Amino acid sequence: LETKQEVAMVAEAALRRDVQRLQDEVKSVSEERARLKTFFEGQQRSMQQRMESAELRLNTLTVEYEHKKKEWAAKEAELTEARIRVASMGEELERTRQQVKETETRVHDALALARERRTAA
Repeated sequence: LETKQEVAMVAEAALRRDVQRLQDEVKSVSEERARLKTFFEGQQRSMQQRMESAELRLNTLTVEYEHKKKEWAAKEAELTEARIRVASMGEELERTRQQVKETETRVHDALALARERRTAA
């Protein structure tokens, strides 16, 4: 009888140790699961914030780009108008040069005629 009781006590002690070990393992796994869950939730929040920040930056850059595009188109129009004015001024300058040449020729001819008259007189 004592041997059976001793065997039963040893078996019960072994079972208690196994149960305690399993309970400790369950507790450890649960704690690790909770840590991982907290970590991944934090990572998810962080990624969500980064994505929202990137989307906001993209929207800001898109608005800036559209604004710059309009500015560029306005500058391009100003440049085209300036080119037209420069071409017109070039044509006007060429007419003025031609008029100056014609005037120089008339003055030169008049001076030559005046010299001839003086020489003849």
